[in-house]
Amino acid sequence: TYMLDETIANMTSVLQETGMYENSIIVVASDNGANPIQQNTTTPGGSGSNFPLRGMKGYLFDGGVRVPAFVHSPLLPEAAVGTTFEGLFHVVDWLPTLVGGVMGASSLYNHVQLFDGKDQWNALTLQTTDDEDKHPR
Repeated sequence: TYMLDETIANMTSVLQETGMYENSIIVVASDNGANPIQQNTTTPGGSGSNFPLRGMKGYLFDGGVRVPAFVHSPLLPEAAVGTTFEGLFHVVDWLPTLVGGVMGASSLYNHVQLFDGKDQWNALTLQTTDDEDKHPR
């Protein structure tokens, strides 16, 4: 955790120093839960913990598919800052959410027939009253 904290702090400082911070979105997410029983030379006791969730990487229990994540940006509306998103969000949703929602450029990917992600920007930023938009998945 310390290394991640330091890396985010360094990246944020550089963005601020270069004048890019005001137009940036920082997303930290994972694609699956930890594998606490993995044994190797660098992590002999395992490679993480999913406590208090049941399961691990490779399982369909919450410990295998539910991961912490956060979005930080000065572009977020004040009402969304510090809130928790309770909906389902898949890793394939990041591309349409960032391109369509943030850039307002969903035309860049609408023609792709096999595209599976959902634009969840309005749900993440609490900019919708429609229940379907609140929980697109």
